[in-house]
Amino acid sequence: MIEAWKRREKLGNQARNGPVTRGQSSGNVIAPDQRGWAGKTTHTKATLMWNDLPQDVRSEDDAKKARRKIKTLRK
Repeated sequence: MIEAWKRREKLGNQARNGPVTRGQSSGNVIAPDQRGWAGKTTHTKATLMWNDLPQDVRSEDDAKKARRKIKTLRK
């Protein structure tokens, strides 16, 4: 989840084509293809974790605060 937060600029600003769905309006991104070797890459896992992050963590600008919030999610 920390890696997903670090990649927030790329993940949060992905181009959206077509109609806006409920997931897209809440800031989720489309899950990439997870078959084969692509499912084991850091980019794929970070994209999936981005969708699991709460909105307050997504919008946090301070790295220390974001890391603390993510660590408390895991407990």
